Amino acid sequence: MRTATKPAPARGAVSAGPAARKMTLAGIRKGKKKSPDRILLYGVKGVGKSTFAASAPAAVFISPEDGVDELDVAVFDDPRPQAYDEVVGAVEALATEEHEYRTLVIDTIDWVEHLVRDKIISSTRDTKTGRPWTPADYDAFGRGVNLAVDEFRKLIEAMERMQRAKGMDVVLLAHARAINFKNPVGEDYMMYSPAMGGRPLIDLWGDWVKAVLFANYDIEVQKGRGWEKNKARADGTRVVYTQFNACWEAKNRHGLPPAIDLNWDDYVAFRDQERSASVQGMFEEIDQLKQRLGLTEKTAAKLDEKVKQAGEHPGRLQKVIDFLSEKVAAKEGGDDAGS
Repeated sequence: MRTATKPAPARGAVSAGPAARKMTLAGIRKGKKKSPDRILLYGVKGVGKSTFAASAPAAVFISPEDGVDELDVAVFDDPRPQAYDEVVGAVEALATEEHEYRTLVIDTIDWVEHLVRDKIISSTRDTKTGRPWTPADYDAFGRGVNLAVDEFRKLIEAMERMQRAKGMDVVLLAHARAINFKNPVGEDYMMYSPAMGGRPLIDLWGDWVKAVLFANYDIEVQKGRGWEKNKARADGTRVVYTQFNACWEAKNRHGLPPAIDLNWDDYVAFRDQERSASVQGMFEEIDQLKQRLGLTEKTAAKLDEKVKQAGEHPGRLQKVIDFLSEKVAAKEGGDDAGS
């Protein structure tokens, strides 16, 4: 049984660790180094997080919950991990045993956090009374979350060993929730964030991965007139937001556009910069279609506003292109008929 707090090391004591290696200039590397990917994808319910990850190459799932039962995927299922140490053990098996899997998916990491919580509560005693911890002890003053960070470092170390040994990508899935962001430079506001137990855990995973991606439905809000309420409209398009916004947490180290479709192939193409010029190409195609239509100044201004709203989202830009292409086909087809 662990105690709630760790004893401080004796003054002057030096912690034992691996022997320091000699650093030399011969060890300097220049340029980029390709390494396995690490993604944290979180999103609203039913948006398709598991389906996105299932499209990754040779994916294998660790799923303590039953979110992948309806998907045709490889999953640790006999037994299915129901304790935190079993999750770590599954990763160790991937690191040491022979297999052909290329992507590890944990679905979901916030569900694994529940297993971490259970382990900490069952193995920790109060430092003063010696009694076992209760859930209230875990929640008080953030003590449990700080211990959870230490536990999750064991999982991170296991995944890093797996990546060194097998070169596997890692995809962590998480649910989303709206939180009140404590803004140090102004008014607080609400934003989407991974549904984890506290800021230390969000920061731990956010720092470790190369991309934090937020998945949601593409929702357009139409402002009501007068006393009418605003109306939200969605056409089912699912979007991944890749850069930080006041409405959601996100980041990436790949130079991704601010938003892409929730599609594994699209993500990989933009990540590997196979489509780095595609957004600019879409803007150019829109300009060419506008010229062929010969729009009035008023109509062109309305279209420019639509393009501005689309931003650099390829899916939204494609809708503009499809719309203009239909108009061009109708106009030029009519011109041909009249000639």
